[in-house]
Amino acid sequence: MNWHSPTTFSQWRRRWFSIANTGMICITGLILFLGVRTHWPEQIIGKYLAATNAARPEKGAVWEEGQGVAAAKARIANIIKDREDMRLNVLKADSFMELSQSLGPDQWVKIEKATLIRLYQGLPARQARVLMEPLRLAWLVKAKGASQILCQGKSQGMSIYFMDANRQVMGVMDFSPSILQSIRSAQNTATRPLDQIPEFADTIYSAQRFFKAALKLPPDMLENLMEDPATLMAEKGTLQRVSIANQSEAGYVRIGFEFHNQEDNQERIRVIQARAKEWVVWQLGLYLQEHAQ
Repeated sequence: MNWHSPTTFSQWRRRWFSIANTGMICITGLILFLGVRTHWPEQIIGKYLAATNAARPEKGAVWEEGQGVAAAKARIANIIKDREDMRLNVLKADSFMELSQSLGPDQWVKIEKATLIRLYQGLPARQARVLMEPLRLAWLVKAKGASQILCQGKSQGMSIYFMDANRQVMGVMDFSPSILQSIRSAQNTATRPLDQIPEFADTIYSAQRFFKAALKLPPDMLENLMEDPATLMAEKGTLQRVSIANQSEAGYVRIGFEFHNQEDNQERIRVIQARAKEWVVWQLGLYLQEHAQ
């Protein structure tokens, strides 16, 4: 008989109903019958699953782990981006005030020595000495050689730390809110008269009229009229006109002081800006109206 390739019906029949095939069909049928009657396959599978249950992940655990990995990668990418943005803000900052505004509370950023020196040299000499004596800064940056300069943002102000190779603090430059404000006031200068500055052009008073009204304020109000009156005394020339800005910002109103000074036989004009509490300016406005009558 040709078993591997039968050619007649008799050969096909003998191949189909051989002892091996018949026995396989009977055994398969018996297994299926016993499975239906006794449910032994389900029991075996259940026992296996129960025995290996501890080694298998919980429902959704694999998906949750994948989500956690993706979220962690996204957070790391955001942290890297934030640090790069802060680094660029430091490089672009034109003043310590801008640097402070770019940092949130407890944010740290590294400052290059050249950037620190550039910002320090941009300060008026008097304010620079309040922060740190130039000789001490030269000693820290040049002579002693601070290996790292770190800036810490704070809810009010900021601090710059000079670190040595062992990460020990060699010196600190603290910027309190009042110092930052005085820096901002010193930088808020213009060389145009008040009537050519849009925010000051509407309400301009003579210096005499302004100060007569201001000196009528109670002492507690007078203290809140200007945060740093010393900036006016440090300015050269004669104070001739004062203007109150036509809008407020965050509870403050800007006041412009116009100074005239003779330099090289030419009259030079500088406008110094300062901030005053809005409620004090409102009371001051009442006294200014009295003097106008």
